Amino acid sequence: MKKIVIAAAAVAMFAAQAQAADLGFELSNNSDMTIENVYVKYSNQTQWTHDMLGSEYLYSGDTYRFEVSGDRCKLDVKIKFEDGTVQTRRNIDLCNVYAIATNGPLAISF
Repeated sequence: MKKIVIAAAAVAMFAAQAQAADLGFELSNNSDMTIENVYVKYSNQTQWTHDMLGSEYLYSGDTYRFEVSGDRCKLDVKIKFEDGTVQTRRNIDLCNVYAIATNGPLAISF
């Protein structure tokens, strides 16, 4: 019985580490505007990352997969549209949310 408990704990720990290493999300642009910049940060930090899109854009109707390194699930995402409007969503739980869609500067959904 003791070996089973230890083995189960080891499997659970490995699964949690594997999940943390594979964190990421898909962002779908369902708006009529182009997304020019996407920034992320862990929810407990103050500094945003560099632009995750780099020199690319996320055009209307497109979806892009972002990979996030680290072992924390809670993330903030900031999206800047072509008209300069910024949309920020806080405390996204990447351990349970795999896709984010934006319908424009005022609407975002999971």
